[in-house]
Amino acid sequence: MTKRVSGTRRSAPPSGAMADEVARAASDYSRRLPVKMRTLAVAIARARTGDDEALVVARSLAHRLHGTAGCYGFPEIGALAAMLDEHLGAGEWSEVDRALVELEAATVRLCA
Repeated sequence: MTKRVSGTRRSAPPSGAMADEVARAASDYSRRLPVKMRTLAVAIARARTGDDEALVVARSLAHRLHGTAGCYGFPEIGALAAMLDEHLGAGEWSEVDRALVELEAATVRLCA
Protein backbone atom coordinates (compact mmCIF):
# COMPACT_ATOMS: atom_id res chain seq x y z
CA MET A 1 0.00 0.00 0.00
CA THR A 2 1.29 3.48 -0.83
CA LYS A 3 0.41 6.48 1.31
CA ARG A 4 0.61 10.10 0.29
CA VAL A 5 2.23 12.28 2.97
CA SER A 6 2.87 15.97 2.41
CA GLY A 7 2.90 15.57 -1.35
CA THR A 8 5.32 12.63 -1.33
CA ARG A 9 4.57 8.97 -1.77
CA ARG A 10 5.71 6.56 0.91
CA SER A 11 5.31 2.83 0.95
CA ALA A 12 3.90 1.19 4.04
CA PRO A 13 6.46 -0.95 5.86
CA PRO A 14 6.39 -4.61 4.85
CA SER A 15 4.54 -6.99 7.13
CA GLY A 16 4.39 -10.71 7.75
CA ALA A 17 6.22 -12.89 5.27
CA MET A 18 7.43 -9.87 3.31
CA ALA A 19 9.01 -8.37 6.45
CA ASP A 20 10.75 -11.68 7.12
CA GLU A 21 12.10 -11.76 3.56
CA VAL A 22 13.36 -8.17 3.79
CA ALA A 23 15.07 -8.94 7.11
CA ARG A 24 16.65 -12.09 5.64
CA ALA A 25 17.95 -10.17 2.61
CA ALA A 26 19.42 -7.45 4.85
CA SER A 27 21.07 -10.10 7.03
CA ASP A 28 22.56 -11.84 3.99
CA TYR A 29 23.83 -8.51 2.69
CA SER A 30 25.50 -7.65 5.99
CA ARG A 31 27.18 -11.08 6.09
CA ARG A 32 28.66 -10.48 2.62
CA LEU A 33 29.74 -6.94 3.41
CA PRO A 34 33.19 -7.78 4.90
CA VAL A 35 34.15 -9.63 1.70
CA LYS A 36 32.99 -6.67 -0.39
CA MET A 37 35.09 -4.36 1.79
CA ARG A 38 38.22 -6.50 1.42
CA THR A 39 37.76 -6.57 -2.36
CA LEU A 40 37.31 -2.79 -2.38
CA ALA A 41 40.40 -2.23 -0.21
CA VAL A 42 42.53 -4.41 -2.52
CA ALA A 43 41.31 -2.53 -5.60
CA ILE A 44 42.09 0.81 -3.94
CA ALA A 45 45.58 -0.35 -2.98
CA ARG A 46 46.23 -1.37 -6.58
CA ALA A 47 44.75 1.89 -7.90
CA ARG A 48 47.15 3.89 -5.69
CA THR A 49 50.05 2.35 -7.63
CA GLY A 50 48.72 3.81 -10.86
CA ASP A 51 46.73 0.79 -12.03
CA ASP A 52 43.96 2.45 -14.05
CA GLU A 53 41.95 -0.76 -14.35
CA ALA A 54 41.98 -1.15 -10.55
CA LEU A 55 40.75 2.42 -10.21
CA VAL A 56 37.81 1.63 -12.47
CA VAL A 57 37.08 -1.48 -10.40
CA ALA A 58 37.37 0.45 -7.10
CA ARG A 59 35.00 3.16 -8.31
CA SER A 60 32.55 0.59 -9.59
CA LEU A 61 32.61 -1.29 -6.28
CA ALA A 62 32.15 1.91 -4.27
CA HIS A 63 29.35 3.04 -6.56
CA ARG A 64 27.51 -0.29 -6.27
CA LEU A 65 27.99 -0.33 -2.52
CA HIS A 66 26.49 3.15 -2.37
CA GLY A 67 23.46 2.04 -4.31
CA THR A 68 22.84 -1.29 -2.64
CA ALA A 69 23.54 -0.45 1.00
CA GLY A 70 20.64 1.97 1.26
CA CYS A 71 18.29 -0.53 -0.37
CA TYR A 72 19.11 -3.03 2.35
CA GLY A 73 18.64 -0.51 5.15
CA PHE A 74 22.22 0.62 5.72
CA PRO A 75 22.23 4.33 4.79
CA GLU A 76 25.49 5.13 6.63
CA ILE A 77 27.37 2.55 4.56
CA GLY A 78 25.80 3.94 1.39
CA ALA A 79 26.69 7.55 2.22
CA LEU A 80 30.29 6.66 3.08
CA ALA A 81 30.63 4.63 -0.12
CA ALA A 82 29.34 7.59 -2.14
CA MET A 83 31.93 9.84 -0.51
CA LEU A 84 34.64 7.27 -1.25
CA ASP A 85 33.59 7.07 -4.90
CA GLU A 86 33.72 10.85 -5.20
CA HIS A 87 37.23 11.04 -3.72
CA LEU A 88 38.43 8.20 -5.92
CA GLY A 89 37.15 10.05 -8.97
CA ALA A 90 38.96 13.22 -7.93
CA GLY A 91 42.21 11.40 -7.13
CA GLU A 92 42.12 12.73 -3.57
CA TRP A 93 44.10 9.91 -2.01
CA SER A 94 44.29 11.27 1.53
CA GLU A 95 40.49 11.65 1.48
CA VAL A 96 40.17 8.17 -0.05
CA ASP A 97 42.17 6.80 2.89
CA ARG A 98 40.00 8.67 5.39
CA ALA A 99 36.75 7.58 3.73
CA LEU A 100 37.91 3.95 3.54
CA VAL A 101 38.77 3.93 7.26
CA GLU A 102 35.33 5.37 8.09
CA LEU A 103 33.62 2.86 5.81
CA GLU A 104 35.55 -0.04 7.33
CA ALA A 105 34.66 1.16 10.86
CA ALA A 106 30.98 1.42 9.93
CA THR A 107 31.14 -2.09 8.49
CA VAL A 108 32.66 -3.45 11.70
CA ARG A 109 29.92 -1.77 13.75
CA LEU A 110 27.24 -3.16 11.48
CA CYS A 111 28.61 -6.69 11.43
CA ALA A 112 29.47 -6.89 15.14
